[in-house]
Amino acid sequence: MSSYISTGVTWTQFCYTLVVVAIVYAIAKVFQRRLQRGLYLREADGTVRKFIRVFLIILSPLALLLLAAIFVAIKPLVNGLMLTLLVLFGFRYIRDYVSGKILLFDRSMQHGRPIQTHMGNGSISNFGLTALFIQREDGRSRIGYTSLLEHGYTVTGSSDKGCYFRLSILPAFAKTADETGESKPILQPDQLSRKLTQSLVDNPYVKQDFKVSKHLNGPENWSIEASVGLHRAEHLDHLLAQLSEAGYRTTILAD
Repeated sequence: MSSYISTGVTWTQFCYTLVVVAIVYAIAKVFQRRLQRGLYLREADGTVRKFIRVFLIILSPLALLLLAAIFVAIKPLVNGLMLTLLVLFGFRYIRDYVSGKILLFDRSMQHGRPIQTHMGNGSISNFGLTALFIQREDGRSRIGYTSLLEHGYTVTGSSDKGCYFRLSILPAFAKTADETGESKPILQPDQLSRKLTQSLVDNPYVKQDFKVSKHLNGPENWSIEASVGLHRAEHLDHLLAQLSEAGYRTTILAD
C-alpha cells in the first residue's frame, strides 16, 4: 500500500539536510566558545551573545522536527508508524528534553552557579539532554527538567554583570642600571601612568570609567593603582594576560 504513496523525498535529501544542520551547529558552537574565551565585540557584544545563545537553544529541536518530517516523507506509512511508536515509548524523555530547552531560556542557568531545588542545594554541574546535574557536598545528583520546572528552583548570584577590580601595576622590570651601575626605574610614575591609561583606553574589555592613580612613597618606592571596570567578570583573566604580555606586573588588590 505504501508503494502508491510517493512524495519525491529521498534518503539523499535527508543526508544533505543532516550535513547542513551539523555544519551550521558546529560553526555556531565554535563562535560561542570564542565568545566564552574572551572575544569581545564592543557595542555588538551583548546582542551577538544573546542571538548565538537563543539560536543554539532552538536549533536542535527545529532541526529534529525538520529531519523527522523528511524521514516520514520518504516512506509516509512505514516511517510514520515507526516515528509514532518512538514518540509514544519515549514521550517521557521527549518531555524532559523540551522542558530543558525551555529552562535554558533562563539566563541565570549557567555552569557553576548556586541553585536551590526541591531535592536540595548545590551548584550547577552540567546540562544533560533530559536532566540537570547538580554538584552537592555528598556527591552529584540528577534532576529531570520537567520535575525542576514543576517544583521550581532558585539560582543565586549573577555573573552576567560587569565587575570592578583594583589593580596594582608596575613594569615587569621595575629597575635598570645606568652607566654608574646605580639602579634606576625604567619608567617614572608619570610616564607609566600615561602609558597605562592609553593601554586601558584601547582595551576592549575595560569600561571607560576606569581610574588610574599614583602612590608615591619616595623616589625609589612607588606604585600605580587602577580601578578597572570590566564588561564581564570572566574578562579579568584576559586583561591580566594582556597586561603581562605588554610588560606589566599586575597584582589584584583586596577591596
